[in-house]
Amino acid sequence: MLNEHIEDNEFLYRRIILNPNFWDFEKNRPSSAIFKDSNGASVDRQDNRSDSDVIETYKNYEIRGITKVLTSVCRELETYPIYKPLDDNIYHCEIHDSKEKIQLSSSKAKKLRDNSIVIFTKDV
Repeated sequence: MLNEHIEDNEFLYRRIILNPNFWDFEKNRPSSAIFKDSNGASVDRQDNRSDSDVIETYKNYEIRGITKVLTSVCRELETYPIYKPLDDNIYHCEIHDSKEKIQLSSSKAKKLRDNSIVIFTKDV
């Protein structure tokens, strides 16, 4: 397990699955729907990995791409990133709306999308 506290300078990575609702084809970027999940937006923390390490881990999955957002930005936007490791993924985290509410509001999802950086896309 990693340190439970996610540092402000750590990036949180979100895979963009092959769901047409998750991509804004007109603007060629992720839609805010990538951060809308009733179970919390599932992300992986950076820890000591580079972008290329993360890309290498996920590039063979059936995804459209990978985006990242800085933990400090999540906190500035008043979202609540938490470390929730899984048996098969020590990097797993979730971004919640607050300590009390799991699913992100539409406005927070849009702000996260606007502050995220696409680091990998696949031709699909």
